[in-house]
Amino acid sequence: MVVAVANERAPGDAHALHDLEGLLVALRWCAVAGQAISVWLAHWLLDLRLNWGLLALGIGVLALGNGLLWWLRRAGSTSEGRVLIGLGLDLAALTWALYFSGGVMNPFTMLYLLPVALTATVLAPSRVVLVALAGVAGYGLLALAAPPLPHLHGQGALDLHLAGMGVNFLLSLVLLCAFGLRLAATQRAQQAVLRAARERQLRDEALHTLALQAASAAHAINTPLATMGVLIDEMRADGPTSASWDMDLQLLGQQVEQSQQALRQLIATAADRSTIAGNVGQLLQLLCERSALLRPACAIEQQVPADLVDRPIRWDATLLATLVAIPMTSPVER
Repeated sequence: MVVAVANERAPGDAHALHDLEGLLVALRWCAVAGQAISVWLAHWLLDLRLNWGLLALGIGVLALGNGLLWWLRRAGSTSEGRVLIGLGLDLAALTWALYFSGGVMNPFTMLYLLPVALTATVLAPSRVVLVALAGVAGYGLLALAAPPLPHLHGQGALDLHLAGMGVNFLLSLVLLCAFGLRLAATQRAQQAVLRAARERQLRDEALHTLALQAASAAHAINTPLATMGVLIDEMRADGPTSASWDMDLQLLGQQVEQSQQALRQLIATAADRSTIAGNVGQLLQLLCERSALLRPACAIEQQVPADLVDRPIRWDATLLATLVAIPMTSPVER
């Protein structure tokens, strides 16, 4: 049933796979400590007649294998194959421990479900099915070949079994709750990243649409400006010859040329989505030059910390146009 809910997430999710391997390594150390404590309690407090040497051997192999997997994880990137090897080690160690401690009568046989539950949302479905089949094989081996526990008489045997079931339930509950909460936090973080990317894409598309509309308007305005330029030349040739008249025509011609230059730059900006490399000082210099052209009567001062002037940045023309327009749309205190 747990296998059936495994999603179709691709196994190439390196971040989730890395987190899963770290979680399994940590849980494996907890399993080593828990098995060691359980063996000690069963031997000294419950006086059970078990094969302590073979149980200790299984714990030692699990500890050595987990140490090797921990070292490999620190030395290189996470791989799905190494995660599967670790899960195989877990199932083999669990089967070994249960084989010499009662087989299927041991209440901790429910731990076979944990590897499937912990990996169902990260590994590929085929890998999850493989882990589940390995658990079925281990359980089948216990059912067919594991020797039973030495017979315990009276109420003590039932109490021991019920206590084991309670510990197994609490352990499974804690692990599944911790993994579920961790998975929910990961999904919330991924959804936040997706929302931010979607908002950024929408903002970029809106800016591009505005740039195209501005370019279309520039084409429409360019024709009247060209007509004004022709009329200015005719007025300069046929009009009265006075100093004030010539100065007015010269100023008007400069304004028309400046408007045409701004329109050409606007059209080029709409067609070019590339960025410009420079530093903070260069960007501020361009900003001051553009602002001085639009507001020649205003005095512009710039104050930049020395450690920021040479800091490298990249920007596009839309950013520069936005920065130039901010003082025009902001309220001015008088």
